[in-house]
This record gives sequence, structure tokens and C-alpha cells, in this order.
Amino acid sequence: MSDGLFSPMLRDVLIFVCLTISLLSFVFAAYAWTLVNDSRQKFVKIRSFMDEYEKMKDRMKDVETRLKKEEIKLRATMAANRLGKAGLIPNLKEGEELDVEALEKAVEKAEAEASAEPLTEAEAAAVTKEPVEDKEPWQAMVEEFNTLAGNVNQPRFGQACERFIEKYHLALLAFTEMDTLTDQPKYVVVDDFAQSVLWAMTIEGEGPGKYAVVPNVLRAYTRDAHEHQGMKETFASNYEKGGSYSGYQVKLPAMFKAVLGNWRIDRPGVIRLS
Repeated sequence: MSDGLFSPMLRDVLIFVCLTISLLSFVFAAYAWTLVNDSRQKFVKIRSFMDEYEKMKDRMKDVETRLKKEEIKLRATMAANRLGKAGLIPNLKEGEELDVEALEKAVEKAEAEASAEPLTEAEAAAVTKEPVEDKEPWQAMVEEFNTLAGNVNQPRFGQACERFIEKYHLALLAFTEMDTLTDQPKYVVVDDFAQSVLWAMTIEGEGPGKYAVVPNVLRAYTRDAHEHQGMKETFASNYEKGGSYSGYQVKLPAMFKAVLGNWRIDRPGVIRLS
């Protein structure tokens, strides 16, 4: 007769089964914990990736906005060079933001006005098959400038200057400072011809941003203008130290290049002072 409820063999079997079930439960629990922990890590990684993705989208929007601004400024520069309207690009003060929409509208308006302008002499000659004299593109402007400069004492001379500026779509340049790196003068576009020191005409067919430049006939050529306002770098002349001159004759205009509002002397001009 058995001394217990179960025989020793059956008891051993039950103990083995219990141990096996306990071991399998432990293994399953460990595996489940590993899966949960791995899923949590993957979730954290996915969340981190999504955050980086959103940040990248914001950065891309910022890059697209800046590229749009640069595209509009480039279009404005090309339009200004092509149409002779350098004032299309505003001179921004420190802290001011470029109004891209306003600049784009200004470009469209300038191009529309240009399309309505009458034919130039060269264009009219091409239509009528008349021969055109082989002259420098700036020749007529310089000849008229010299005639204008010879009549400085005539009544309403200022109005004659305004008509001359309007006729040749001249950009009005004012001196700002000397560039300490290149030792070259810096100029900006202004609206009032009386404030300008140079007048610049777009040269068609010479590549983007090419200008023929003459001095403002209303401004005296003084020692300060010669030594501290960029005139000696812009023009070779017969200036003598300490002299002051009011008469100009342009022998050769200075050649400038302008890109996005940055004006640079490509070749100095030659003037005779009196």
C-alpha cells in the first residue's frame, strides 16, 4: 500500500512537469520582455526620425524661400540690365527685408513698359533695311553729354540734365565708401540726380550688367572728389593737385559691371577738366 496520495514515480513526474512549465514560463516571459523592449526602442527611433523629418521639412521650406528671393533678385538684375532700369533693385537699410512680391511686380511692370517703348534708331533701321553706322553703343550718349556739359551756364540747365538722364535711362550713382580690401570705390543707386556723382547707361549686347559711366556734370571736380570720392580710380584726367574744375569733356567713358547692386569698375574712363 502506498505511503502517500501519489506514488514516488508519479510524484517525480509531476515535479518534473512543474519545473518544465516554470522554466518555459520564465523563457516566455523573458522573450516577451525582449520583444516589448525592442518595440519600445524601435518606437523611440521612429519618433526621433519623424522629428528630424519635420525639422528637415521646415529647413527645406526656408531654403526654398531664400532660393525664391535669389531667383527674383537675379530676374530683377537681368531685367534692369536689359531695360536700363537699374533702380528696380531697392537699396535695403540694415534690418530691412526684401519685398519679393513687390520686386516681382516691379520687374513685370518694367518689362511691360519696355515692350510699349518706341523702336530705337538701330531697330528702326533694321526694319526699314537702312544701314546703321558702326559706332560704339555709348557713342551717341557721350557726344550728347559733351554738348550738354558745354552749356552748363544756360537757363534751365537742370531740366536739360533731367531730360538727358531720362532719354538714356541712366542709373544715378552716389559714392559710399572705399573698399578696404580692393581699394576700389563703392557706389549705390540713388533717385535724385543732384545727389549723384556718376551717371551710368546700360550697354546692350555686351553681356549682363555692363554700363558706360560719365560724371555728373553739375558737380565740381575738387580735391576731395579726386582723392576721397573715387574719381581718380574711375577716370584718368588732367587734374592738378589743389585744383577745382567745373567743366567736363568725356574722351572715353568708364566701364562698370553691376551684379545684384554691386558696382565694380571694369575699365577707367578718360576725361578732360576745365
